[in-house]
Amino acid sequence: MKFLWTTIEVLDVDESVRFYQEIVGLSVEHRIAGEATDIAFMGDGETKIELIAHEGAKPQTGGALISLGFAVDDLDAKIAFL
Repeated sequence: MKFLWTTIEVLDVDESVRFYQEIVGLSVEHRIAGEATDIAFMGDGETKIELIAHEGAKPQTGGALISLGFAVDDLDAKIAFL
């Protein structure tokens, strides 16, 4: 068995894509824009996430915790970048 991806519900896929591109370094691998749902699959080798937004969704203030861990070449440089 192989882990494929983590799905993250977001309010704005475009804004979230920018974050994961600029801060995390992932690239958009596939994008699906429907009438009421917008989805972006992003990845970098084996690291894969799915960002999904549903039209009319409201911000969540609690619920399930999502934890993502990323390895970086230089932690101090990444912290300084942030």
